Amino acid sequence: MQMRNLSVRFLMVCFLMFIGLTGVATTAWAAENIDKRPLNERFHELVIVPYDFQNKAFISGQITDIDGDYQMYQSRGRVLVPIRLMSVLANEIDPNPGHWETVWQPEKPDEVVLRHSQLGKTIVFTVGSTTMRINDQTRELDVPPQKIGGRVVLPLRSTAEALEKKIDWLDGLILIGDAYVDLQHPQTLEMVRPLKAVLTDSRQPIPYEERLLPLALYNNEVYFTDQQWSQIYVQREGEPPQAVSFSGEPFLPYSRVIDDLLYYVTLEGEQYALYTYHLRDGTNVKVAALEDWSPYDGWLGSVYSFDGEIYVILHRGDLTMGIDTLYKVNREQARLEKITQAKGFIEIQPAKNFLYYTDFNPIYFANNLYRIDKETGETENIGEPGYTYGISRIIEGYNTSYSGNDSLYVRDGHIYVLGYKEDDLEDQSAVYKVDVAKKTQTKLTPPTEQFWLLDQYLYFIDSESGHLKRVDVDGGHLQTLVERKVREAELYDGQFYYIGEDDQNGAPALYAFQIAQEEETKLSAEPVQSFYVNHTGIYYVSDGLAMGLYKIKREENNRNIRLVQERIESVQLTDHGIVYTLKYEPGIYMVRNGN
Repeated sequence: MQMRNLSVRFLMVCFLMFIGLTGVATTAWAAENIDKRPLNERFHELVIVPYDFQNKAFISGQITDIDGDYQMYQSRGRVLVPIRLMSVLANEIDPNPGHWETVWQPEKPDEVVLRHSQLGKTIVFTVGSTTMRINDQTRELDVPPQKIGGRVVLPLRSTAEALEKKIDWLDGLILIGDAYVDLQHPQTLEMVRPLKAVLTDSRQPIPYEERLLPLALYNNEVYFTDQQWSQIYVQREGEPPQAVSFSGEPFLPYSRVIDDLLYYVTLEGEQYALYTYHLRDGTNVKVAALEDWSPYDGWLGSVYSFDGEIYVILHRGDLTMGIDTLYKVNREQARLEKITQAKGFIEIQPAKNFLYYTDFNPIYFANNLYRIDKETGETENIGEPGYTYGISRIIEGYNTSYSGNDSLYVRDGHIYVLGYKEDDLEDQSAVYKVDVAKKTQTKLTPPTEQFWLLDQYLYFIDSESGHLKRVDVDGGHLQTLVERKVREAELYDGQFYYIGEDDQNGAPALYAFQIAQEEETKLSAEPVQSFYVNHTGIYYVSDGLAMGLYKIKREENNRNIRLVQERIESVQLTDHGIVYTLKYEPGIYMVRNGN
């Protein structure tokens, strides 16, 4: 009986010891794996590369080409990657501001340093050493860095862990991110084959110098040019491309298509002239002689059409010392009539007998809002002294950026324009309502990136939150319309279209906000890289796993139609449909209106 009790107690002690020991391990295992999810749910948080590396990776859910001659290696069952590739991957998987810098010096050929200044973190590897140094601490490596084919290669797992990332291995795929993936989940396994098909595609992007630039589509005719703009071509369906026939000796780099007109500069005898090539019938019409200007003096700026009149901006000189001149076209005499000059026109808007414009002068931005009388040529500076208009000033820590903003509205004797006080270094661009007669102004919004004036409301993107908001034209009744970070917003036909993060997986998605109903609708079924909207339809390009060009049928419950099942390089949306090129295949392609 005593022996039996001792045996029971012994078994109980062993059991408790087992629970104690495995309990810690089980707790650690649970903590490590508690957030494991299937790959489809983690997809937009990961960098995914194949061991059979073909210079392609899925980064945050989108296929990305990585330039460079890279190859992965194996040693003792561990994967080794070249230092430059590791630097690329390190920057892609780190959400922190700043970047990882790779340092290799010929005088220390066996030492590689990964450094992130903003994080204050330095990782040092030494060829042949089984330890790495992270700041002042050392850490063991399961396999040392090596030199293979004259290149230093680093152990992928140890390097990723030094970056505080996790790695999973999935049937030849390497998954790098902040959390582990449930590798056995059926939804994970379903993604393996299509992922490998894309990532092991050995095709490389068309070289830059061989890429074509789509320009226009008219009926069944596609217009395009090469990277050098040496010639513009037209290709009719089922026929080889032909060079477009222009007047004189055309200088094509400054060509642009507006509506169904292709504007171009050409040399007639000893003088340059501005012409239009009409897409509808192939005729060339002279717009105006350019007198003493040539494309070697500067460049052709914008071409405007206001109230039946054509205005042209010609730039002379370089960006720093040059100047823009605005002309009106005298159609009867086919010549230019000088209106005014500016350092660099940002935007021009007509209103009755006046033209209003903002000027980008990098020497001193302030006092740059003007109006000019179209009849007398009298120019007047408007707005409050010391303020800068039409320029976005964004302050982020110690960095300040400036960019021209073309949002400029004139209504009922007031101008709506971005502005900030030049000498207040903490003041960021916001929307101001400028009273032209009184030369006074009212600030309507907080710091703003982009805005639109529609009816009695002013819609804007809040710089801090990225949300779409609105106020009335006097700055009252502030209302948040979209509580997600909005980017690349576009107003068309009473709706805002924009890219925002999907609520389910964080992937970039296309949304529409209907102003009348004050309702947001998700439109895209796949992650969105870019989108295009006009009267022919709503289109988007996806670089996700189901890459391609899509069209959204709003009338069919926002059904997504995959028009092209290939990686898209460039897109030009026209009034007659879409012209596009492919990433890995040469040629020019089109999707006509109605398809």
